[in-house]
Amino acid sequence: MKEKETDIVKAILDYLAYKHIIAWRNQSGMLISSYKGKERAIRLGKKGVADIIGVFPDGSGRIMCLEVKTQIGKPTPEQSEFLESVREAGGIAEIVRSIEDVIKLIKPSQEYYKRKIKELE
Repeated sequence: MKEKETDIVKAILDYLAYKHIIAWRNQSGMLISSYKGKERAIRLGKKGVADIIGVFPDGSGRIMCLEVKTQIGKPTPEQSEFLESVREAGGIAEIVRSIEDVIKLIKPSQEYYKRKIKELE
């Protein structure tokens, strides 16, 4: 059975919560609503914004934007543009396909904190 993007997002969010890293699911898309007999489309979020938004755990307060894809998934042009704009502004923005990708991304920041704690001891 193929792994679903939503399952990967949930697993990553669970891992980040376990590590006490501030992060949340950023919902976006379109909702069709009916009011007084009229249907209308309501946009949820900004097109192209990453699936997971958070604070990079290196003490800098930088934004962390993670676009989650399956092993064969590809970002849309809007998603690629969003990630690039975050990088240009000094944030962390990556395409991730697994918890392992996230671990590799945040590992240097975890090492930074281990060194700081040892300095305080």
